[in-house]
Amino acid sequence: VGELLSGEQGGVNLARLISYRGLFYCLVARNLKIRYGGIRRMSSFGLVLTQINPVVVIVVYAWVGGQILRVQLPNYLIFLAVGHIHWTLFTSVISQACGSVYRDAPLLRVVPFPSILLCLADVVDQLMEVLVTLVLLLILFPVLGGSYHTSMLLYPLLFGFQVLFMSG
Repeated sequence: VGELLSGEQGGVNLARLISYRGLFYCLVARNLKIRYGGIRRMSSFGLVLTQINPVVVIVVYAWVGGQILRVQLPNYLIFLAVGHIHWTLFTSVISQACGSVYRDAPLLRVVPFPSILLCLADVVDQLMEVLVTLVLLLILFPVLGGSYHTSMLLYPLLFGFQVLFMSG
C-alpha cells in the first residue's frame, strides 16, 4: 500500500487518487444504488434485509454456543456479534474487491483511471452496511448485557486499522 500511494515502481500517488475523487464518489454511489436502490431514496426494505442476515446468524450461533456447546464466556453474545460483524466485513470486502477489477474491466478499457478505485469503492460500499449494524449494536449494547466504558472510545481507532488493512 505504501508503494502504491507514494507512486514508487509505477504505482499511483495519493494526489492522483484524490484527483479522481469525483469518479470514486460515482463508483460508490453506483454500488449503493445497485444494492439499495439509490443514495437519496435508499430503500428501507433493502437496508432492513441487510441487517436481518447478521441477526439471524448471531442468534443461531448464540443458541449453538449457549445450548449445545455450553459456552461460559461473560457477554458471549456481544463478543459473538462484534466478531461476526468484523469477520463478515472482512470476507465481503475481500470477495467483492477481488472481483471488482474483473467485473468492471470494460469500464477500465474505456476510461483510464487507477484500478484501485474500484477496490476502494467496494470497501466503502461494504463499510456503509457495517456502520449501520455497528450503530444498532451500540444502541442494543446494554440490552445484550454490556455496559458502556471509556475504553470503547478506542474502538474507532481499531476499526480504522481494520479498514486500512482491508483497503490494501
